Formats: sequence, C-alpha cells, structure tokens
Amino acid sequence: MNLDFKSYRVRGIHIVSLFCLIPIWGIILGIILITNLVIRKGSKKMIFVILAEMLISAGISIAIENYLKYDLEYGNESGRLLAAFTQNDIDILAKDLETYRQEKGHYPDSLEEMQEIFPGLSIVDAMLGRNPNLHKKDIEYHYFRTGQKYVLFSCGIDGIPNTKDDIYPRGTLMQKRTKMDTNGRTP
Repeated sequence: MNLDFKSYRVRGIHIVSLFCLIPIWGIILGIILITNLVIRKGSKKMIFVILAEMLISAGISIAIENYLKYDLEYGNESGRLLAAFTQNDIDILAKDLETYRQEKGHYPDSLEEMQEIFPGLSIVDAMLGRNPNLHKKDIEYHYFRTGQKYVLFSCGIDGIPNTKDDIYPRGTLMQKRTKMDTNGRTP
C-alpha cells in the first residue's frame, strides 16, 4: 500500500473546501484556504475551485437576504405582526382623538391638526408601506370627521380601503361605516 501524502492533503482540502458553500462562513473559510494554498504554493486548480465555491456562497447569501427581505415586507406572518402593531397604534390615535375633542370641543378636521397638540404622534399607516405602488402620496391612516363623530381606520394587510381586513380602533365612540369611499362619502 503506497500512501501519497500530497494527494491526501489535496483531498482533505477538497472536503474542507465544501464548507465554502455555507453562506458567509464559506467566504471567510475560502479566504483562509486560498491564503494557505498560496503560501504553500498549492494547486492553482484548487484555488479556482475554492473561488468558485466562494462565489456560489455569495450568491446563496444574496438570494437568502432577498427572500427574507421580501418575506418581511410581504409575507403573511409579518403582515399579521404588522397588523397587531397597527391595531395598537390606531387605538392610541383614537384615544388621542378623544383627548383632542375634550380640549377643543370637537374632533379635528384632519390628522395633521392632531400633530400640533401631540408633536410625536405618528399618523402614518405602516400597512400602506407594504403596497407602495398603490399609495404613492397618501400613506396616512384614513380619517374623516362626520359631524360629532369620526371614521378612523387602516387599510389592513391588503392595503385597499373598504375591505374586510381594514383595522379599526377598539372601544371608542367612533362611527363604524357601512360603506364609504376614500373621501368619507357614503355611496
């Protein structure tokens, strides 16, 4: 049995170089292996193999990052989580509307008027950010004053008003609408 240590070492590096396919770690390990091969004057073929594996690892990393970003913006689970945050925000906004009414004697004509009294108040509907093509300018909560009452809601996960997933404040004197267009008029 004839042992060739040089070929054994190359096979060992081949096996270790497979770890270069693991995203992020593959790039770090690839740099270490290439440096080791250059210092020891190793096989140029092996350097190219490791470089190819590093490129594949970088491609996998980019694909995973893009998938996770897309899923975070448009995925169902993130949509439900964002809906829970929106529900909390719109409940706070409804309480602030009641505070405004107590101080001024009426509800504001717009949510911008609220920001004069509550400077840190957010009136931006985070749910509308999930569909930026539908909402180029208007990304605020839908708010309409109707006499001594008001209508306040978020478009919900689909980003379209007047659908079943719209989010309303809980436990307020707000007027629930049956069917209103985006300007607050009943058809």
